[in-house]
Amino acid sequence: MGIAERKNREKEQRRNTILDAAEKVIFTSGFESSTMDEVAEAAELSKGTIYLYFKSKEDLYMGIFLRGQSLLHKFFLDAYNENIDKKGIDQIMAIGNAYFDYMHEYRDYCDTVLHFGAKKHEDDLHGHLKNEGMEKAAYIHNIMFRAIENGMKDGSIRNDLDPTALVLLLEGQSTGMFQFLINFGDKMSDVFGISPQTLKSEHMKFIKYALTPKEKNDS
Repeated sequence: MGIAERKNREKEQRRNTILDAAEKVIFTSGFESSTMDEVAEAAELSKGTIYLYFKSKEDLYMGIFLRGQSLLHKFFLDAYNENIDKKGIDQIMAIGNAYFDYMHEYRDYCDTVLHFGAKKHEDDLHGHLKNEGMEKAAYIHNIMFRAIENGMKDGSIRNDLDPTALVLLLEGQSTGMFQFLINFGDKMSDVFGISPQTLKSEHMKFIKYALTPKEKNDS
């Protein structure tokens, strides 16, 4: 291994050490209450060293966000590949279920995405982090786009819809539903007389009905 390669590997290891520490601090205390001093202490590094890798707390948060996006991309890609021989509507349903599985399994990353998306950080982020975030979002959306196009070609998804708009609508609806499920949690049965699992199932059925060509729904 050459000197340059070893230095790059050491730099990446140090960056991951900082992100690991930042996750522990932010996931425990929340973004607003966490400080760079706490991250430095958790990473057992000086605050100056932290700033060599991340110029602000927003940069650190974006680093955590990108980790979550990488995991989400894997969930979507696995769901798509496992259903590659099925119709497009089945691929979209599998991706939708994978999204709920991801949000349930990686709640902290989901909270990061939701919190980060609700705030404007553009002026506080390094350009390469913003670009990487846009690239990862594009990769995730492309998987959904392919499934929708497959469905339009095989007749399992309506072809009078705009695929790009549909990707964003499905993501927004599912994210909103997950927030609703989290907000009410175990109280949902008492308040509404319906379990969270049943509501999630009905949500997926509604999505499938909305995407399926009218003549197939009527048959």
